[in-house]
Amino acid sequence: MFPNELRSARERRLRVLAFVISSIAWLAVVVSIIGAIYGAFIALAIAIAHALWLGHVRGNGVRLGPQQLPQLWNKVTAASQRVGLREPPATYLMQSGGVLNAFATKLFGRRFVILNSALVDACERGVSGVGPSEIDFVIAHETAHLAAGHLSWFLLPVRIIPLFGPAWSRACEYTCDRAGQAVVGNLETSSRALAILAAGARAGRALDLDQFVAQRDESGRFWMAVYELNSTHPYLPKRIAALREAEQPGAAAAVGRNVAAYPLAPFFGMFAGGGASSAGLLVVAMIAMMASIALPSFERYVALSRQGASRSSMATLDVANPTAASSDREVGTPEGLVRGDRFDWTVKLPGPKWELLPTSEARKQNELADRWLTRRDLDAHVMIVGEHLNGQPLTLDAYADAVLGNVRKAATKFKVARQSPIPNGRLVEVHSTVNGLDVVQLIGLFIHHDNAYQVFAFSSTSSFDRAKPELTRAIASFTPAD
Repeated sequence: MFPNELRSARERRLRVLAFVISSIAWLAVVVSIIGAIYGAFIALAIAIAHALWLGHVRGNGVRLGPQQLPQLWNKVTAASQRVGLREPPATYLMQSGGVLNAFATKLFGRRFVILNSALVDACERGVSGVGPSEIDFVIAHETAHLAAGHLSWFLLPVRIIPLFGPAWSRACEYTCDRAGQAVVGNLETSSRALAILAAGARAGRALDLDQFVAQRDESGRFWMAVYELNSTHPYLPKRIAALREAEQPGAAAAVGRNVAAYPLAPFFGMFAGGGASSAGLLVVAMIAMMASIALPSFERYVALSRQGASRSSMATLDVANPTAASSDREVGTPEGLVRGDRFDWTVKLPGPKWELLPTSEARKQNELADRWLTRRDLDAHVMIVGEHLNGQPLTLDAYADAVLGNVRKAATKFKVARQSPIPNGRLVEVHSTVNGLDVVQLIGLFIHHDNAYQVFAFSSTSSFDRAKPELTRAIASFTPAD
């Protein structure tokens, strides 16, 4: 029997309702002669198609057993016992052309687990090389679907209900992740298994899990919310966050969704199939979508304006005066690149929580700013200033002395903590107090052809340690155009 403590809170909330809805649906089919006939034909067609597909798997895949890949089979038996299955399911290993996937299924009461070989190869090593590996998590996840009753034919009607069906499925995924974690007993290993699904074996083991989990902060935006509300699986960063929350309550608070996504998600789900009504639905959806995007953007702009007014004293560092005319270059690209306005350069947004201030707002805070990036939760900022040299020779030493002299004039306390060379430039760390606010500044200085650039990356002293990796990343990504 599946341990009830492994069921996610989401599934426990929806489980009773799922059984009620399914009971009503099956009762409606039974009392309707025509419905029963159609239902029988549909069920027969689905069963035949499924049986034929499983015939392909059983004919071409490798069935695991005590004498066939016993090390992998032992993982299946161990996971099955842990999640409450009396007997391990028939498990097949299939060559998948590189697809990272695994799934559980049933046919006429028989239980199956299919493991794609690429995923097994990617997950066999484990985080430390000893103890359970990521493949233990994957196998436990799939056997949990069988043990928890997620594949019961009785619950099939729930799957076709807009919003509720996908929500039920996502809740079941969270449950099975908890089961995988219970078998593995190591949060890092469980998280790496999900990271490998996202990025493959090599990158999945190397990626920063904290940064990956932070991506879920964007999942509440309109289009991402619409997609997930129609999806049977939660976003992978949210699944890792849920494991962290289960391990330590309060470690990863839930992320909300754009409220406009809920009524519109079923409409967009229908568009995949087309239909005569799609045009009318599209008009309604587009109106609501524009409102859902425009209003938060306006609120964000107002918030930034207020912040800019309150922080203007911090942003008026005295630097050399650029003399270039403004141009209408592209502000950003889908790859996260931000392009200069007065000068031709690019810099990468250093993380998912960073935003680019509108040019007018950046110039209100500092008229010399070419571009201004901000991360509001850390009160961290990156300001880029450029100037034309007009053929005058300038060394980095002389440039650094001039810039630091101007910064010193604006500060009541001033200390250069360090200076170090960086590719094509110099990095200076300054601790200062500007109008009563303690600030740490990382200043990237670059001379390229006939232009000189200052990349001011700064935050309050209290948040600098948390902001420093991203501030450093922004400076390192700065690239003047040739």
